[in-house]
Amino acid sequence: MALLPTIGPYLLPRVAREIHKALPRLELQLYEYQTSTMLEKLNAGQLDLGILALPVNMDGLEARQLYEEPFALAVPAQHRLAQKKEVTVDDLKDETLLLLEDGHCLRDQALDVCSGVGVQEKQDFRATSLETLRQMVATGAGVTLLPELASRGDYGTLRDVVMRPFAEPRPHRYVGAIWRKTTARRPAIDAVCALIEKARAVGHNFAPLAPESRSCRMFCAGLCLLRWPLRSRLRPALAPAQTVTLVVQNAWVRKPAAGARAGGRVFHTEETRRRERCSSSV
Repeated sequence: MALLPTIGPYLLPRVAREIHKALPRLELQLYEYQTSTMLEKLNAGQLDLGILALPVNMDGLEARQLYEEPFALAVPAQHRLAQKKEVTVDDLKDETLLLLEDGHCLRDQALDVCSGVGVQEKQDFRATSLETLRQMVATGAGVTLLPELASRGDYGTLRDVVMRPFAEPRPHRYVGAIWRKTTARRPAIDAVCALIEKARAVGHNFAPLAPESRSCRMFCAGLCLLRWPLRSRLRPALAPAQTVTLVVQNAWVRKPAAGARAGGRVFHTEETRRRERCSSSV
């Protein structure tokens, strides 16, 4: 299963444990790709399921909408819009907009939202992750649009950054699942999709993680990291012979504390084209 870089770090901590609890015999391999690469790998049979923003080119593929995700506005703490409870798209007129680099569908979505109000894209800056955007907002370099999941809980409490919701009608994106029409793994795909939809329904569009769950949160700060407590939380729900493989672009993983047990994983750095493998049973 592959997820967009703007979805995976914020969705997985809310659903991964439930997936492994409900489907203990499922050996789930998680990848992170941009839309174009994900579609190529799906069509080539290298992936079974993609979680991404809809719509996309459906040639040979089928899709299922999982949830609707509103955007929120991130502004510097001293910004004029930080004083408002809600903002409108018209409020962004003449603002400097910080965006992801080319290839991220969220960049196109943000430009589409702001196309009619005369925002000024910062031409000398392109972020590779939402956390880079967030840090640049904190410096006062501009404002940016973030998906709702990336604006909740600890993500919404960064010092010097204020998150403001949009007034109705809120700009949003549709997050869905996509797979090959010829797949033989439809039952497993349907089960995973149903669990994601259930998590949304129970959490009212994914409520913030409870304090006791924060140790299993995946963060992205220019790079992505997977915190080791997540693995210890997943281990009881996995069958003894199972392993989990994670492939994350531009990733590094925090080393376990003394006495912690390492788990099987593969890390892939797109820029250097090298792999670092570290394996043992989960």
